[in-house]
Parts: sequence; structure tokens; C-alpha cells
Amino acid sequence: MKRVWKTRIEPNSIKDDVYRISVPSKAGAIPRFIAIQEGDICIWHEIDEEADDGSLSIICVGTGFGRVPDDCPYIGSVIHLGFVWHFYWEKAK
Repeated sequence: MKRVWKTRIEPNSIKDDVYRISVPSKAGAIPRFIAIQEGDICIWHEIDEEADDGSLSIICVGTGFGRVPDDCPYIGSVIHLGFVWHFYWEKAK
């Protein structure tokens, strides 16, 4: 059975070019939407509840100091605490 889960994520530094954020999930999760909810950055991802446990690798790039990863689909961007963050996901290989 497929469901949509929500996870809060927290980019909190601008010292590195790219942040990899592992979101607890199921194998094969697909990110569907990213937005601010009640002051937090949240990502909604579709999962198959019958799949094995896994994680969803999210890449966060800041405007002006990050580099866009090759071959990673774009999820969306949010403005949070004065920064604009752009999110991509790394497909399992």
C-alpha cells in the first residue's frame, strides 16, 4: 500500500556547498513536495509501506554558494530564515 509521509528537515549552515540529508523512509521513496509548515521545512514523500526500510537522500543547495548536483531531480525551493534553499533528490543506484 502506498502512502505519503512527511518529514521535517533542517539545513542549518552555509559552510559547505551541498548538504546531504537522509530522511527515514522506505526503500524506493519518491519525494513529492517541499514547503514551510509551521515554521519548519517539510518534505512529503511517497512510500510503499510493504517495501524494506531505507532512506531518502535529499541534497540541499543554498543560493549563491551551492552547486547543483548532476543527474539529481529537482524537488523545489523554500525561503527559510533569510536563506533560499533548493532541494534535489539522489536516486538510489
